[in-house]
Amino acid sequence: MGNRVAIVGVGMTKFVRRALETGKELSWLASKMALDSCGMKMNQIDSVVMGTAPDTFDGVHMKGEYLSDGAGGFGKPYMRGFVGGGTGVFSVAQGWYHVASGMFDTCLVVCEEKMSTFQPHAQAAFLTIFDHITERPLKPNLLWIFALEMNRYMTTYGLRKEDIARVAVKNKNNALDHPCAQIAAPVTIEDVLASEVLAWPVQRLDVSPVSDGAVAVILANESVARRITDKPVWVEGVGWSLDTAYWTNRDLCYPRYVEEAARMAYKMAGVTDPRRQIHVAEPYDPFDYKELHHMEGLMLCGRGEAPQLTADGVTARFRGAIRSARPPGRKIPAGSDGADALRRHSAGGKRSPGSSRASRTCHRARHRRNHCWLPFGPSERTKLRCGLATCRRRASARVSDATGAIPFATLRSWTQVCRPASCIHLPARRQAFPRAGAPGSTAALARSAGVDACQMARKPSWRVAARALAPGR
Repeated sequence: MGNRVAIVGVGMTKFVRRALETGKELSWLASKMALDSCGMKMNQIDSVVMGTAPDTFDGVHMKGEYLSDGAGGFGKPYMRGFVGGGTGVFSVAQGWYHVASGMFDTCLVVCEEKMSTFQPHAQAAFLTIFDHITERPLKPNLLWIFALEMNRYMTTYGLRKEDIARVAVKNKNNALDHPCAQIAAPVTIEDVLASEVLAWPVQRLDVSPVSDGAVAVILANESVARRITDKPVWVEGVGWSLDTAYWTNRDLCYPRYVEEAARMAYKMAGVTDPRRQIHVAEPYDPFDYKELHHMEGLMLCGRGEAPQLTADGVTARFRGAIRSARPPGRKIPAGSDGADALRRHSAGGKRSPGSSRASRTCHRARHRRNHCWLPFGPSERTKLRCGLATCRRRASARVSDATGAIPFATLRSWTQVCRPASCIHLPARRQAFPRAGAPGSTAALARSAGVDACQMARKPSWRVAARALAPGR
C-alpha cells in the first residue's frame, strides 16, 4: 500500500449559479481556506493535483495551465485530470498516489468548475462526445441518457416516482444549515413531483444545476500529518473503475463499475462487510436516483433495496451533526457533505481553529487581518509583466493582469513577483526563507558572486553556482 496518507486540511467556496470570481480566484479561495484550516503555508506543499472539466465548459483553452497558478501549482510538480462527473473522486485518488508512493510528503488537490461562462448551456458540449455513427445521429444529451437509466432502474424494481423523490427532499433539506450549499430548500415530495419535466422521469428538482465553485483538500504522509493535527483523517483505501462510454452497451439497472471500484477500496482498507463497517457514505448523485444506484453498487444494501432504506430513514442525517458511528444495521447517513464531515472531524486537532470560520469568510479574503493590498495601476502592471518587482516582507500583493485580479498569500522575505502568472518564487522544498541580506539569501549570494540580484533571481543555475563558491563551502 505504500506510505500512509491522511487528509489534514479542507476548503470549500460557496457554490453559486454565476460566480463573480474567475476560475483562478475560485481555485485560490479554496486552496487558501484549506491551508488556513490546518495552519500550513504554500511552501509546505510539495505537489498539486487539479481536477476540472474539459476546457469547453469554462470557455478557456488549456484550462489546466490557466488554473495552475491560482491553485498554487506554479514551480511545483502539477497534474490535471478529468473523468466526467467522477473527477472529484479521481482527483483525490490521484493525489493519494502522489503521497502514498513516497514521491512527495504533501499534495494539494483542487477541484474547480465555472460552467456559467458556457453559453447558452454547457449541455451542448456533450453533443460531440458520443459515437458519430451509432449515437450522434440521435442527438443525445446527458439528461435523456440519465432519464433512460432512471426509467430502467424504476421499471426493474417496480419503483414509483415518490420513492426517488425522497432522496431530493432529504438532501435539499440537509443543505439548509450548510453555508456553501447552492440550492438548499425546504422542499417536499409534492414539490419534486410538481416541478418541470425535463426528460421523463427526470424533473427539475431531480437534477443538480450548473454550478460555479471550488473545493480543495490537503493530503500528507503520516509524519507530516501527525505534526499538523491531532486528528488526521486517514485514507485507508482507494479504488477506481471505468465502464464503457457506450451507454447502449452498459447495464443501466446496476452500476457494476461502482462495485468494482468499491471492492478495490474495501480490499485495501480491510473492509469485509461494508453494511456493518461503513458508518457514513457520500455517493455521487448528479440525479437523485444515482444516490440509490450507487448505494447498491457500494454494496451498502442489496439490489433494489436502497429506496426502502431511504423511506425508513436509515440514510437520514441528524440535524446539526453528522452521525459518526452506528450500531450494526441501524443508521448509515448518505448524501452528507464530505468536506463538512472532514471539517467537523478535525475540529479537535491542534492546528485547525481556522476551519470553522473558513466557509464564512470565503468571500472576504481581501479583508483578512495582516493582509494589505498594494495598489498597482496600469503602468505598474506593465512593469510587472516586463520584469520583476519586490514587495515588502510579510506583505500581500494583489496583482491584476489581463485575465483578472489574482490574490496571493502572505509573502515572506524579499519575494520576487513575476509576470502575467504573477507567481511567487519559492526556494526548494522544506527550506526556510533566509532573511534579506542574510547568508544564503539571494542578495548575499549576488554580492559574493558580483552579479545583479534580480538577474540571479531569474536564473536558478546562477544561485547554485554562487552557493558552491560561497565562503565556508
